[in-house]
Amino acid sequence: MQFTQDFLMWAGSVLAGLIFLLMGWVFKMVFGLIEDLQDGHVKVDKSLSDHKLHAAETFATKSEVDKGFDRVMRKLDAMDKKDDENQRLLNAKIDTKADKK
Repeated sequence: MQFTQDFLMWAGSVLAGLIFLLMGWVFKMVFGLIEDLQDGHVKVDKSLSDHKLHAAETFATKSEVDKGFDRVMRKLDAMDKKDDENQRLLNAKIDTKADKK
């Protein structure tokens, strides 16, 4: 009887030790993964911060956009005037042809 009790105590202790060993390994893996994720977040945060700085340095200012918009509008106005002139000349040629007939 004493042998059985000693064996059960020994087996229970070994089993408890293995369970605690397994639990320790699981916790180590989980906390290691959490730490890796936190490191990844730090890298992503740094990258985003660098990108924001780069974007702020390279984007056009409001005055630059206004100047560019003014240039585009002047070009469009010039094209519109040229189109009106071409239309007027075309109409004059058509009228001349119609008058000759």
